[in-house]
Amino acid sequence: RMLRNCCQNVMVVTMILLEESRNRMVVDIVLAICSPVEEWHQVQNVELRDTIRTEAWVRNQVEHDFMAHLHKILKILRSTVTLNVCGFLMSNKGTTEADIVRDDELADKFGEVGLN
Repeated sequence: RMLRNCCQNVMVVTMILLEESRNRMVVDIVLAICSPVEEWHQVQNVELRDTIRTEAWVRNQVEHDFMAHLHKILKILRSTVTLNVCGFLMSNKGTTEADIVRDDELADKFGEVGLN
């Protein structure tokens, strides 16, 4: 709230926050791991509007689909392409110990977020 009061509008706040590379990484990885959940939610939102389709959707969830979006999240968290796009180090060349610690901390946090 204080930050918002200091700035002209939400766009300025967003630009200030995303200027910091760590904040940008957080946004990128959250967007990446949220896409399977959003996809699952969109499908269930449509299917559960119809009582006949609801039964089939619930049966599919119970039988095998319930964990499908979690498998997609894990696949995203293991993808070197996604991690590279999000700013994680893909090589130890020219990196400092601080860079590695930062990546380890963020990776741990994103793993927790992705699985909770």
